[in-house]
Amino acid sequence: MAEQIVTASTASAKIAQLEAFLLHRLDRLAPFNPTLQTAVDAVRQAHGDITVTALRTHLSLSERQLERSFLHYTGLTPRQFVRLTRFRQVVQLLHQPEISLTDVAYRAGYYDQAHFIHDFKALADLTPREYRREQGDVGFLQFPAVTF
Repeated sequence: MAEQIVTASTASAKIAQLEAFLLHRLDRLAPFNPTLQTAVDAVRQAHGDITVTALRTHLSLSERQLERSFLHYTGLTPRQFVRLTRFRQVVQLLHQPEISLTDVAYRAGYYDQAHFIHDFKALADLTPREYRREQGDVGFLQFPAVTF
């Protein structure tokens, strides 16, 4: 998967590769246990703007129990899942040109612009401004209704 993401030519292609990988993993899994489903729902409802500590406190689980459960069912740690969920929210917000980059960062729960830019660049290999400009050149990008 990492090689496919690295070789993808655009940020959109990188995101599509990552989503396809995660959806493929979900198709191969046994049904979620209720506790993990609650955790996933909480992360999704918060759009990734939740700490792992708050998540495990809400579920009354130890950090290790939560991590084992996430790894088993998703192949990701809770922290990675939260980060990707937040990234997905950021991408959706970036497709709304009337929202400034500062507001995107704020709405996604980032405390400062530098952290927002650093986190986005680590995942997309572009700054949010470069990503928005690239998407403007394309015209639009459709996101299927993806659930995880």
